[in-house]
Amino acid sequence: MLQCRNLTFHYQGRAVLDGINFDLPAGRWNLTGANGSGKSTLLKLLAGVLEPDAGQIELAGVNLSSDPEAAKRRIGYLPDQARAYPGMTPCELWRMVAELRGGDAQAAVAHALRYGLADFIDRPLDKLSFGTGRKCFLVAAWIGDPLVLLLDEPSDGLDAASVRQLKADLAALPEDRLALVANHDQSLAAVLQPLSWPVGVGA
Repeated sequence: MLQCRNLTFHYQGRAVLDGINFDLPAGRWNLTGANGSGKSTLLKLLAGVLEPDAGQIELAGVNLSSDPEAAKRRIGYLPDQARAYPGMTPCELWRMVAELRGGDAQAAVAHALRYGLADFIDRPLDKLSFGTGRKCFLVAAWIGDPLVLLLDEPSDGLDAASVRQLKADLAALPEDRLALVANHDQSLAAVLQPLSWPVGVGA
């Protein structure tokens, strides 16, 4: 479902990832490890936000390097620090993501209501609190029913009710989907399978 071969990435001359190899089947995976160990960098590489110095990534049978558009349509991604265009509203964000990924923006609005966002969907994202904005980008990650979800500390800034909704969303993920979640929230870990980082170094 998610395959990495010899994945290598350097930042300012330092090897952040060096020869990472792994093959994850469908499932809900809880990626844990020390801060600064490269988990967020790994997710950025898998999402196509960063390009590796070497190696290959395959998502649901599609090579990210040779067919990036097709690969990215299979991905829902929540970065550690999500940003939008100045003045963009949640509804505009969801429409943009739906157009790129072939999803349904109206379904995103319905999903947003379950996160308590009814009063915020037409307000500029850059005027929202951190937690409210985080929920808006979390809803965007689910648009288009992606085959692969990449979530970086998704419960950060969320209220208790929204964490419960996130757990319900992850628990309801179809068996043929994969979620890779960088996470330190023990309550969220209850619905995920443990996966220690680093994975497959030099394997």
